[in-house]
Amino acid sequence: MLGSVLGIFVIVPAITRLLGIPEGLSCSLSIIGGITIGLGINWVVDRTLRSIWPSGRRLTTDEQAITLHERSGNTIEIKWAEPIDVLAWYFVVPKERGWVPKGWHCMSCRLLQDGRAITLYTFMKPDEAKAMAQRSAFQELISRKHAAEQGNEHQLKQALAQDPLRAADTDRWTMGAEMLPNDFITLMSKLDRQLSNWPAKNTVEASSGSRTSINKH
Repeated sequence: MLGSVLGIFVIVPAITRLLGIPEGLSCSLSIIGGITIGLGINWVVDRTLRSIWPSGRRLTTDEQAITLHERSGNTIEIKWAEPIDVLAWYFVVPKERGWVPKGWHCMSCRLLQDGRAITLYTFMKPDEAKAMAQRSAFQELISRKHAAEQGNEHQLKQALAQDPLRAADTDRWTMGAEMLPNDFITLMSKLDRQLSNWPAKNTVEASSGSRTSINKH
């Protein structure tokens, strides 16, 4: 918004005056150019903030536990030796969201133990997501809007039954920790080594997502 305002009222008018463009044409150019400049500034800011504005969160893991360190100093620890409830899901990004292109996959995994939860996620190119060894453990979160469209009626019942999964994704949005794709893949391999029966082929109802209660080997 600020970028567009600067473009319309400051940047483009200054350029048109330097070039001697008539006032009438200058006004039209200011509006078109200002919007373009605003979009460009927003694009640059979004990508720059992603690299210089860290969340302050840190994830550590060893043979005993996986621990999320919050920027407040608080920690959430999930112990491998105790039962863990794993919920894994993904959705296809319906439209470009900042730096994430349309069609990429948001891969998410929640580890729950005695009321403590760590939710991790990443955004991947479709071919990278499909190549994951643990892909079968991730259930697709279906958009209600998409399922209601003509031709997708077969998905509507499944979408309506995914309220628990949708609630988990809301928690991901508010409290989840985003990871780089390669780090997320490495962590999934860590889960393979530490946990039994995961990833397991999804045999539960759609309402519960791809969920398995697991223990250490």
